[in-house]
Amino acid sequence: MPLWPERPSVAVRFDRVEVLPGGPVLDATARAGALTGIVCDEHADAARLPDLLARESDPPAGRLLFRLADGRDIGIADLALDALRRTALVSPHDAVLLPGSIADNLRALTADERAVTDATRAAQADQVLETVPAGADGLVGDRGETLSGGQRQRVSLARALAAEPPVLVLHDPTTAVDAATEDLIARRTAGLRAGRTTIVVTTSPAWLARCDRVVHLSGNSCVTGSHAELLDHDPAYRLAVRR
Repeated sequence: MPLWPERPSVAVRFDRVEVLPGGPVLDATARAGALTGIVCDEHADAARLPDLLARESDPPAGRLLFRLADGRDIGIADLALDALRRTALVSPHDAVLLPGSIADNLRALTADERAVTDATRAAQADQVLETVPAGADGLVGDRGETLSGGQRQRVSLARALAAEPPVLVLHDPTTAVDAATEDLIARRTAGLRAGRTTIVVTTSPAWLARCDRVVHLSGNSCVTGSHAELLDHDPAYRLAVRR
């Protein structure tokens, strides 16, 4: 069974969160059951956001909150770490894999074979299994050194998707794959995560086009809209996602 059997409806509220000391303030909500993109002009802000959600560090100012279906707000800082881990899974950009086989990594967070199969397909990790000589039994080596960067990212994403957490946070999950594959992964991931809260920190148009809403953090401004709306009305956003 997955680690999160109850599937609670959880929104994530960034209540005037200062991402870095003296940096921009994020004031927005990732709605329950929606796919929310967060675009940061500065790489340092984008790198810090997943750390804040995993409580590897705390924001200099502001609060991160889970908003439950009954309207209650629970501060992430007030949760025990095991309760936080049961609610939110943060999948970092560096795609660190565990020693062992590809199959070991895909099943690391769940024993649900259906979830593994669906996640493997969504992340295009099935293509990895087809190209590795030993398939699912292929060893990944230390930190996944036997796989290419794109292969590591797809296995890492599949592992996170298979866990089916109520809140999933992704940071640039497909920077090492080609554009066509990235678009397919983004589309399938959006479909697989429908009804569950997902946050993707990225500047990738393929992902942002699939988001229900996008938050753009730029200097002292925090602007929210659809990908298309921000492209039309926010010159700094256009620059961030097209550079």
